Amino acid sequence: MATPTIRRTLLARELRRLRLEAGLTVEEAAGRAGISKSALSRIENALVAARLPDVRALLAEYAVDHGVADQVLDLCRAANVRGWWQNYPDVLSEGASRYAALESDARSIRQFEQALIPGILQTKGYVATLVRALGLSGADEEIERWLSMRMNRQQRLADVEFQLVVDESVLRRSFGDRAMLDEQLDFLVEVSQRENVAIRVLPFDAGPHPSLNGGFTVLAFPDPFPPVAHIETVTGEVWIEDEEKIEGLSKTFDVLWDRTLAPDPSRRFIASLRTG
Repeated sequence: MATPTIRRTLLARELRRLRLEAGLTVEEAAGRAGISKSALSRIENALVAARLPDVRALLAEYAVDHGVADQVLDLCRAANVRGWWQNYPDVLSEGASRYAALESDARSIRQFEQALIPGILQTKGYVATLVRALGLSGADEEIERWLSMRMNRQQRLADVEFQLVVDESVLRRSFGDRAMLDEQLDFLVEVSQRENVAIRVLPFDAGPHPSLNGGFTVLAFPDPFPPVAHIETVTGEVWIEDEEKIEGLSKTFDVLWDRTLAPDPSRRFIASLRTG
């Protein structure tokens, strides 16, 4: 079974919250809305896509005000739209697909990276070199699928608020040819000048910091939906929804942010690593 998109997950959480606020059990709410108990249970557990008429009926029984109802109905419509990432089952794992869904719905993304250029910022040359280096694919047509996926993903940079702390080691890591790496560095400089994108370098001389054991990402969503954190490991994806733990990661990001080079010095530093 495919992992449900974040829209479906968020819709499930919100419908469950509204039902509990209304003081109704699953059986009571389902009966009043004219749907089966099992159907509502599947909706609240994000196992199926919710039908718009069913959601309308539930919201009416929960006596939700018009503003909140409109938000939930919009989310229901969006949850039933096929996401671009669903076109790449041959490239994306379940965990990667879920992350793409999260990223697609996020209002803001705060990321610390100390291994590789984040996927959303990778150029075509960087992607092709990385795919070959990791042994994920060898055939040209398979690499083209990876490139197509990355370019689709990169469109998200148009409107999401994106903050990246990138460790100096990421920028100095050598693989592939210098022309490809120079192109990647140029792209980072270019993107960092957008109003909604901030890229800052954490230099070696910043010393020890509270995330030496790895990178992480915190994704925030429009109210009233809660944030989610993501950590990628060698064995798979780790998803964090606990409010206290996410707050801890957010504070860690703030500490890292304070130790980075300022925007213009970061851009100059990135540009200085070019060979051409």
